Amino acid sequence: MKKTMLCLLLALLAAPMMAGEKEVESTRAALAKLTAINEGVLGKEELRFIILGTEVGKFNIEVTKGEVDGKACYVVVASAAFALGDNKHAFTTKSMIAPNGWLLSEESTESEDGETTKTTTWKLEGGIYTVHKVEPKAKDEADRDRSSEVKPDFNLLAGSANMLIGKLLPATSGTYEFRSFDSDSQATYAKTITLTAGKDGLLDIKEVGTEASKDAEGNIKESAKTVSSTLKGGKFVRVDMGDRFVLSADAPAKLTPVTDEAMAKQDKEFHPVAMFFRATQTRSEDTISKAVNLDRFMDNALEKDPRAQGLTQEQKDLVKAQQMPGLPKAFLGEEKKQTDKEKSAGAATMKMILNVEHFVVTKGEGDQMIVRFTDEVSSFMGNKLEFIVEKNKEGQWQVVWVENKNKEEDESNG
Repeated sequence: MKKTMLCLLLALLAAPMMAGEKEVESTRAALAKLTAINEGVLGKEELRFIILGTEVGKFNIEVTKGEVDGKACYVVVASAAFALGDNKHAFTTKSMIAPNGWLLSEESTESEDGETTKTTTWKLEGGIYTVHKVEPKAKDEADRDRSSEVKPDFNLLAGSANMLIGKLLPATSGTYEFRSFDSDSQATYAKTITLTAGKDGLLDIKEVGTEASKDAEGNIKESAKTVSSTLKGGKFVRVDMGDRFVLSADAPAKLTPVTDEAMAKQDKEFHPVAMFFRATQTRSEDTISKAVNLDRFMDNALEKDPRAQGLTQEQKDLVKAQQMPGLPKAFLGEEKKQTDKEKSAGAATMKMILNVEHFVVTKGEGDQMIVRFTDEVSSFMGNKLEFIVEKNKEGQWQVVWVENKNKEEDESNG
């Protein structure tokens, strides 16, 4: 996962744009009116933690009244727990937030399988925030115990104040500009929050922002992110984190699993694609050989490879004879050592992916069909795979080509 669970849930995102003066003044005016505790936002909520349409855990939030230095404030306690196979993840956070949305203090803890993996504290002293993050197993040694100082501005949304601000702003349509701090980049960014009042008392909240994260080499990379929420009566109906997670008051729609027995029939266009992915999990060359028409795949490979242009048919047949036996192993790639828990998480993830509703089938050239995953699944996997399938002589669907559209887009943009 690109970001830790807590960062995703709290949506510490920021918009890569200059704030408009009108929106800044609207924000200043709205926050200036927040001088007392809003009783309407107090209470408990329980949301379902959903990944790819599958409920994997719960998210709880409780807002009560408290005091800091004799002044009234909100006390926000949030917790979440979810599991991928035998891998259990959890976090808890307790925040003290002023009536105008200013974070006064916060303590949060993340854990995996009961072991604490990260703790973060925010303290506001002398007009400066001190952010202290401890992450013992961070790859970069500098990230294992780091403190940062953040100068607050009137519209800085620090820590979990982000969860509360949408409930505190006027429940009418409007656009507001905030700032947020990202602990990975050690920088603050602009954040745009747009509220749209709808029918039946619904309030849609859209946050447009940038997520900063570290790549394998430790370089900071920024990417645009959008978080969409819906409130009704001051309570969350749904929160789409825009990066693999959804929090919902309602149970997800029922999905239709693609079973091994069903995909083995290969009578649906997406069956060989499901088999292909099942084979990557089970490391089965036999399943790959059934899912992919190796002969037709090699024909397409030679047709698309500029190095094969000008070869005679005899030469192409020789290349096919040499290369085709190694295709199944090439598709599976090098086997990586995994712990039992990693294997369990992988199996759970594959189960979430292999559902009928996650495949999109469209017409291709001639008798061919194109099979893709939904945008949600493609985003989760980090690529846009496109499979070309066609029927063999026995009437079974097989993969004859596959392309990563992400790679093509990157090359065209580069």
